[in-house]
Parts: sequence; C-alpha cells; structure tokens
Amino acid sequence: MEGPNHPQKDKLLTTDFVFICLASFAFFSSFNLLLATLPIYVLHIGGGVFDVGLVTGFFAATALVSRPFVGRGVDERGAKSFLILGALTFIISSFLYNVATNMSLLFGLRLLHGVGLGIFTTAANAFVAETAPLTRRGEAVGIFGTSANLGQAIGPGLGLTIMNLWGFVPLFLAAAGLSLVCLLAVMVIKEEQQWRVTAGDLSYGTRGAMFVSEAFFPAAILLALTVTYGCTISFLPLFAKGPGPFNAGLFFIAFAFTIIIVRTLSGQLSDRYGRAVVIIPGMGIVALSMFILMTLTLGPSSSVPLLALAGVLYGLGFGATHPCLMAEAIDRTNAGSRGAAMGTFSGAYDLGVALGGMVLGVVLQVSNFPLTFAAAAMVAVLGMLYYAAGARRRNPSPRPTQNGAQI
Repeated sequence: MEGPNHPQKDKLLTTDFVFICLASFAFFSSFNLLLATLPIYVLHIGGGVFDVGLVTGFFAATALVSRPFVGRGVDERGAKSFLILGALTFIISSFLYNVATNMSLLFGLRLLHGVGLGIFTTAANAFVAETAPLTRRGEAVGIFGTSANLGQAIGPGLGLTIMNLWGFVPLFLAAAGLSLVCLLAVMVIKEEQQWRVTAGDLSYGTRGAMFVSEAFFPAAILLALTVTYGCTISFLPLFAKGPGPFNAGLFFIAFAFTIIIVRTLSGQLSDRYGRAVVIIPGMGIVALSMFILMTLTLGPSSSVPLLALAGVLYGLGFGATHPCLMAEAIDRTNAGSRGAAMGTFSGAYDLGVALGGMVLGVVLQVSNFPLTFAAAAMVAVLGMLYYAAGARRRNPSPRPTQNGAQI
C-alpha cells in the first residue's frame, strides 16, 4: 500500500524486482517458443487457416476470463500464490501438447494454457504496480516489460530451430523446461505482507471488485494495439509459407530487439513529460508498420530491408505505447485495487489478441492478406485518435504528497 506506513523509495532494482523480471523472462520465453510454431503445428495435425486464428483466439479468450478473478484475489491475498499457480499451469500445459494430436484436443489445451497466462501475468503486473517507486513507475514498468520482450526475442527463433532440427516433442518439452525456470524464480520472491490489502483497506467502490472503471480508457487503447499483434502473430507466418521468398522471422527478430531498446526509454520519457507524448505517436507508428506489411503482401516477392523496417517500426511503436498505457492505468487507480486494475487492463490485451486472430481471420478468409493488414492498420489509427481525444479531457500523472501517498 502507499501512504505513511509504506513510504515510496527510489530504489528500483531490489531482489524481488530482479526475480520477478527473471520469472517473466522465462515465462514469456516458454510462451514465445510456441508463437511461430503453433500455426505450423495446426496445419501439421490437419487444421486450416481459420483454425490458426481460433487457436490464437481461444488462448487469449480464456486468459481474459480468468483475469478479473485473479486480480481480485491478488488484492485480497497477495500475488505470490497466483504467480506459482500460473507457472505450474504453464508447465502442465506445455507437457500436454505432446498428446494434443487433433484439433479438438488442441482447442481444449489452449483453454488451459490461456488460463495460466491470465493467472501469471495479472499477478506479476499487480506485483510490479504495487512495489514500483512512484516517481519511477514508467521506468519500472518498462524494465519489467523488457524482461518479457527478451523472451519474445529469443523464443520464436529458438522454437523454430528446435522444431526444424528435432520436431515437435522436444519443442514442447523445452517450453515446459522454461516454465519450470519461471516457477523456481517465483519461489524466491518474498510475500510482501505490507502491500497486501485487507477488506477494511478497500474503499466502498473497489471492495471485491473484479473490474476497475478507471482502467477502462487505457485498456481500450491497449485493445486496439493488440488487435494488430494478434493479426501479425497469426497470419504473417502463414503468408511466409506461401509462394515467394519471405522470411517472417526477420520481422519478429527486428520487432523483438527494437522493443527491448525502446521500452525503458519510453517509460522514463513518459515519467518526465507525460504519457500522451509517447502513446499518440507510438500508435501512429504501429499503424505505419501494418501499412508496410500490407504493401509487402501485395505480391509474391518481398523486400528484405522493407520487412526489417516494418519490424523495427512495430517494435518502436509497440514498445513505446504498451508500458506507458500500463503506467497510465496504474496512475488512474487507487492503492487497494491495483490487482483488479491490472486484471482489467491485461484483459484488454487478451481480447485484442483474440479479436486480431479471430475477427481478422474472418477478413482473411473472405479477402486476402493485404486487406487483413490494412484492417489492422485502421484499428491502430482509430486507437490513436480515441486516445488523443481522451487525453485532451484527462491527463493524469502520479503526484506524490509530502508523505509519499498518491493523490
């Protein structure tokens, strides 16, 4: 909790913060190990293009459903038990992919795997939200997010390498092993009793809440942002399997390494100058990246420099926007409801990925790749315009009082 009994400190790199970042890195390495390989696995076991979008959507939708319950539980009981449960669910799910040899089993397993994602990431986000220094909140969120982005950088290429060299069984075992590393890192984290909230500490409006209305505005922008992500991870690998030389891995590598560089810097910039300074141009850059992908999918040939540029721009826009939106969601929320706020905010991430895979999968089914990426670009533009309009009315920023409590 924030206040006179829990003064804000400037120290960021505590033992707990380092290990939650390590756990996040291992968790998202496991997740991204399957990112570029599951669309191929779907085709391997007899699924089609639309099934790829459904697999992405099922995963995100179940994470979305679980988040409100986890957020409320974190507010009432603390984060560590949920971090452990999320890591265990990922270990079990990764092992079970070895027996998911038809689409019905795969859809069911994606439900379980999605629950694990919802549990772990909601608890981890809430832990960072409550323990980050107030004056370095954007920076803390940026560094924490970078740990996940390192997993994004390593996971897809490593997953494709393991699959191509040894097949799907070693791939799924490797994902389980990385989830085990996550569990071990989580076990080191202390249960911070002082920031856990009792029922008496919660205001009337937030007691037992599963959704926090103050987080809805940044969550809406996040949804627009992640629609583009759901589209990209679902359909860019499929386009790469078609005729013509097109290496989708180049896009994801450029995206991942750019986002690693950008996240911390964008968080610091938003701490100093305000969230809108970063979010509005960030969404515009994401839209530009999607328009470049639209251009690249117009013909059978591809431009390697243009594909790399699209990845760099996407990493720049996504890496700048996401941590600043999360910091704004924290800025708008009172202590005592941060778990529910992170459940609300993170749920928008899942919903966006689900819509990007499922709804834009329908667009692809009835049209083509260029129109699908053009639709994703327009969603990003709409998100940018909506934020710009909302930022004129509300411009929250963390303002500490003399005793360090947020007002």
